[in-house]
Amino acid sequence: MPLPVEPTRRAMVHILRHGFGLSAFALFEEDREHRLLLAVLDGPEDDGVMAEGEVIWDFGLAASVVSSGRPVLANYDTPRPARVPYARGPRLIVGGCAVPLAEGFAWADRGDGPILEREFKAIGEAMGLLVMDRRRAEEAAEARANARLLAASLEGVRTVLESRDERLCLAALCEATARETQASDVIATLTQNSGECIIVGGIGPSAQALLGRTFDPSSGLVGLALRSGAAVPTSLRWHPTMRFVLGHGADIPVAPGEGVMVHPIGEEGLGALVLVRGDFAREGALHAVRTTCEAAALLVRQFRMREAAIRNAMYDGLTGLYNRTAFMQHLSQAIALCNRHRINLSLLMLDADHFKRVNDEYGHQAGDVALRFIADTVRRALREYDFAGRYGGEEMAVALPHTDARGAAAVAERIRGLVAAAAVPFGSLRLSLTISIGVATLTGTMRGPEDLIAVADAALYAAKGSGRNRVVVGP
Repeated sequence: MPLPVEPTRRAMVHILRHGFGLSAFALFEEDREHRLLLAVLDGPEDDGVMAEGEVIWDFGLAASVVSSGRPVLANYDTPRPARVPYARGPRLIVGGCAVPLAEGFAWADRGDGPILEREFKAIGEAMGLLVMDRRRAEEAAEARANARLLAASLEGVRTVLESRDERLCLAALCEATARETQASDVIATLTQNSGECIIVGGIGPSAQALLGRTFDPSSGLVGLALRSGAAVPTSLRWHPTMRFVLGHGADIPVAPGEGVMVHPIGEEGLGALVLVRGDFAREGALHAVRTTCEAAALLVRQFRMREAAIRNAMYDGLTGLYNRTAFMQHLSQAIALCNRHRINLSLLMLDADHFKRVNDEYGHQAGDVALRFIADTVRRALREYDFAGRYGGEEMAVALPHTDARGAAAVAERIRGLVAAAAVPFGSLRLSLTISIGVATLTGTMRGPEDLIAVADAALYAAKGSGRNRVVVGP
């Protein structure tokens, strides 16, 4: 790496040459390919000297400092031609010295006299100060870079934590980590109950092409990250021996040696973030990605806990239909709306026939299977704006907006027929079920859900009393 501050280097070299009456003073340093080049030269300006920035191949009297890393002092009794590192050919000198630097060396010579020990020592101390200045400048530059990365990381965490739902949270995660690492492609994946992963968002052409695809992560880096709970691969580089970045069923093209980072989202196998072709070796990049992923995982878990609480508050755990409280709230709103706009609304009350017998003969697990089957049958028969709930025990209620008595009776008959025609599997058994359904239609005299339910309940009991497995429409 070059010495950090050009004015400081050049000024110090100029001061040392003139202060000690030297003929030449030069600094040599490594480039990115570890070749030594002439960085600064103060003194001769004739055609025999090399240009600043030129690579040095013949170190002359300075060869031993390059090989050993130790300072060298060479003095003669009279001027004599000698190979010096900044000249294209021999130069007449009496004394010369070379002092090692962190990634290079300094050279000084005098043509009219030797370099004294105290001058040699002073030059070494001055170069030590220059190296110290360089290190401080490097540390300051690194601190500035880390501060910028930290600021980017904090900004990424802030945008993630401000997300209003899971989809926006993962989108913010992809955008933040793309900024933190300069990755060209970022893909967010989530683990499904089946063990497969689904691609739910990302940035770049690969992400857009694969959005919504599922894949088996077991043979790819995603699976390795989920199992280990750490960023993979260790080298953060793609190697041909790695089978997949994502897994079987979906993958992205990566060339050998290109940067790849797959980082788990959370510690419980929630998902993984895939970043490709980024600056992952930069100090702090991995920490920034880890911090942002942890923030996203925390928020996603909160979203899911909130959704679960809402579901538990509104839905029946066995059937998946609205519970009684939620159904009654929806029914009250639907009745008010239909009365205001004079829209038809019908209600079905249905009950499993001889349900106690099912529980007594086969056990309560069989009863649960029966209720779930009836609920699934009801759900499949409904339109988008219809809704159903578990009213109590084995009794269910179905609200049918925009439906008159005749249409409601047709829906009820379809549900009844589907249940009666099915043989519900329960272990090695097949359960035969029937249901009875009562139908009621909203009229102008009904003011609330209780009035409508009372008519539907009466029709249901009439269906039970007349032999079960039938539909009765209330007056």
